[in-house]
Amino acid sequence: MNRKLMLEKKHDIISKMESILNSVESEQRAFTEIEENDYSSLEKELRELTSMLEETDKCKTLGGNYNMEKREFAQKILNGELRADSTTHSNAIPSNISNEIVEKLSEVSNVISNAQMVQANGDLEFLIEKEDSFAQVLGETDEITQTDIKAFDKIILKDKRIGTLVLVSKRLLMNAPSIGIDYITNTLAKRIARTLEKEIFIADNTSTHLTSGLLKGDIVNLTASETLTIDDLQKLILSMNPVLLNGSKLYMNRDTFSAAAMLKDADGKFYVTRDIINDKPSYKILGVEIEITESITGLQIVLANIGEAIRIKLAENTTIQVLTEKYATSGQIGILAEFYGDVGLINKQAVKVLK
Repeated sequence: MNRKLMLEKKHDIISKMESILNSVESEQRAFTEIEENDYSSLEKELRELTSMLEETDKCKTLGGNYNMEKREFAQKILNGELRADSTTHSNAIPSNISNEIVEKLSEVSNVISNAQMVQANGDLEFLIEKEDSFAQVLGETDEITQTDIKAFDKIILKDKRIGTLVLVSKRLLMNAPSIGIDYITNTLAKRIARTLEKEIFIADNTSTHLTSGLLKGDIVNLTASETLTIDDLQKLILSMNPVLLNGSKLYMNRDTFSAAAMLKDADGKFYVTRDIINDKPSYKILGVEIEITESITGLQIVLANIGEAIRIKLAENTTIQVLTEKYATSGQIGILAEFYGDVGLINKQAVKVLK
């Protein structure tokens, strides 16, 4: 199927989904069993079609030179030209392949795609205001006074080591080098994305975690322990600055989402609604979009404007060591990859935690 037909089919699917939603909303009723099955099938088809379109666009942009680079990189791995020596010297992944890994992070994780990411080597320092400050209204010759530096916290994003080992078949690299390199980059991107997404929530600056995450935000207590009510969600949403609420999402794990999805009003209507946002099926409650993530455990809900709250820093180079002898008896090659980066909470006002 060419790109034009895929776009036409995508628009047709979205129209059908919106038709079902409009029918349910206009009649103020729940989904029928047939509508539920039809909508779920359309959801799945839309996701698959969107993924195919993204892959088609990427191939068109990169062209044949990129595939040649993949084949050359695979050949270097097979020939041992990138093999680490006794001093554990590492080699940089070609820039196009490294950039593809970084781009895939946002594709794998919606949480990461909402955060602001910078690529830089070395420490990055952010001064965080402890409380809102004001500019000064001055006369023509008045001096601007210095703001007391004690009213700031300092967040330092460092080059913290993030590593993983990927095993790839030697025969796959020999017979289909581009596919073999795609497997490596996809596997690296998925593992790093899972790690970064988790750290965006739980980072606490200990030895095995990054600097700071969303769970360090202000706490809003549940009315009753281990019980979620619509009043709790309303209290959580009202606790957020309205300016920051625009662009915020409710992040929760699947069990908590299941509990939220069962909340009903006095007329028996569910509070959780379905919607199409940016051509993708989504859920909302009290007008705020829901994002499901397994990075949060227990009955916790994070309301966050991640674009304002979080900064991700990744070093510009990804390095690898190729381990040929260790896995030679099984016909595999080990790719030991190392990234350097960090995650920091730079605006506590943009996050509230219900627990």
